[in-house]
Amino acid sequence: MNHVVAAFTFFMTAIISQPSLGQDVLGTHKVNALKGLRSVAIVVRPNTPREVATLKEWGDMVEVNLHRNVPALTVVGTEKSQNWLELSIITTDAGGFVEISLYRWVKVLSSGEEIVAKVWWDSRSIFGGVSKHAIKESLDALLTSFAADYLRSTR
Repeated sequence: MNHVVAAFTFFMTAIISQPSLGQDVLGTHKVNALKGLRSVAIVVRPNTPREVATLKEWGDMVEVNLHRNVPALTVVGTEKSQNWLELSIITTDAGGFVEISLYRWVKVLSSGEEIVAKVWWDSRSIFGGVSKHAIKESLDALLTSFAADYLRSTR
């Protein structure tokens, strides 16, 4: 009888409980942080021992992808927008890391102070040799993730 109760309890717990592994607990907040976003300035921060692409090429890749996936979002210069979409690229001979972050002015509720904060981010790691093609694939995946969250924020 004890085995039946234990098995029943185990199966009921497995059925009722929500899966928690792999969930982004900040996902809802990251989507909400994109509400009302109309323009961004692209900022590129490369940390590469050898140049894989120029700053202009990276900026062009981001801008074209944003225009294709999020046509409602305008890309402007840093002097015209307080919202910064930062592309950070770190490479070594063994691999690399690509991250996109959105910085916006936010108000801290407890103090009322306005600060610039990272409100949305996503990243990809690259293992093995780093090439322009591998980084571009990671960048495309990150910008698709950003576009999807942007579209979710407009619902």
